[in-house]
Amino acid sequence: MCSSDLTSAPDWTGALNASYDFAISQSSDTRIGLSAGANYSSGFQAVYAQPPHSSQTKSVNVDAQLRLFNEDNGWELALIGKNLTNQLRVRWGIEAPFTPTAGGRSDLYGVPNEPRMLMLRATMKFGGK
Repeated sequence: MCSSDLTSAPDWTGALNASYDFAISQSSDTRIGLSAGANYSSGFQAVYAQPPHSSQTKSVNVDAQLRLFNEDNGWELALIGKNLTNQLRVRWGIEAPFTPTAGGRSDLYGVPNEPRMLMLRATMKFGGK
C-alpha cells in the first residue's frame, strides 16, 4: 500500500543515467556511444478516490541506447531500447461510473505506460555542422 494521499504521486522517485563514448580506432573519427538509464518509482494510488485495487507497486524502468556515429560527417545509427524490463503500470486512472462489481466496487479505467520498445534510428545532417 502507498502512504501518499495524492493521486499518481509516489513518495519517492529517482533516476540514474550513465553514458560513455569512444573512437572505434585511433585513426577514425567514427565513434561508438553507450548509454543506459534507470528510473525508480515507489508505489502510488492511480485513482483519485483511492480504492485499494488501484494501487501501483514500486517499479524500475530501464532504457538503453547503442550508437555508431561520426559528428564530423553528420551521421548516426542508433539502436534504442525503452522500458527494457517491460514493467507495465497505470500512470493514472478513474473509476467508471455505474459499473458496480460483485464486491460493490466500480470498474477502473487507466492509462498505462508504454510497453517495451526497440527502435532503430538513422540520422543524417545535410549542409554545415
